[in-house]
Amino acid sequence: MRALARFCNGMDSVIAVVGRIGAWFGLILILVTMFDVITRNMSQSSIGFLRDFSLWRESDLITSTKLQELEWHFHTVLFMLCLGWVYVCNGHVRIELVTERFNAKIKSVIEFIGLIVLMLPFMALLIWYTVDFTITSYNQHEISSSGAGLSHRWIIKAILPIGFSFLFLAGVSAALRKIIVVFGGDAARAMLKTRFFADCRS
Repeated sequence: MRALARFCNGMDSVIAVVGRIGAWFGLILILVTMFDVITRNMSQSSIGFLRDFSLWRESDLITSTKLQELEWHFHTVLFMLCLGWVYVCNGHVRIELVTERFNAKIKSVIEFIGLIVLMLPFMALLIWYTVDFTITSYNQHEISSSGAGLSHRWIIKAILPIGFSFLFLAGVSAALRKIIVVFGGDAARAMLKTRFFADCRS
């Protein structure tokens, strides 16, 4: 069980690294949004560099449509890459009207069943369909529906199966953790608990 606990900790560490990378897209999203808002109506500004920015964004390189599409692209990356990290840190909303009265082992059994019956099959289905979704987009050379928008739409669509895959791995790790809680000894459970809270605080 200790080896299994180390495996779970390693898997959670990978998921946490991906989540931290995804979290940086929040800052990028803020910067792009600020740039979009500040320069949107600055062509007549008395401040020279704001006028220059406003003219630059009207070029073919950076258009208003591209900026707005970048905003929701970065939001998608932020959300999808952080899904698994939030799950291993137990950050998703839980409604435990009944199970809050149970002890840790019974809660673990219930969650294990939920993971095996509901979450993991659903995640596998989502991964399957979003991979096909991405491949279709790539083969069709899909671009933005707006002529002034972004090309290579398949790139952002590829984030969907990637994000769902890490959430699937988080579900696998959670299921293995429940096995350790129910059948493992105190030493194995202590290994999980210490590493779990350390990853979520950092």
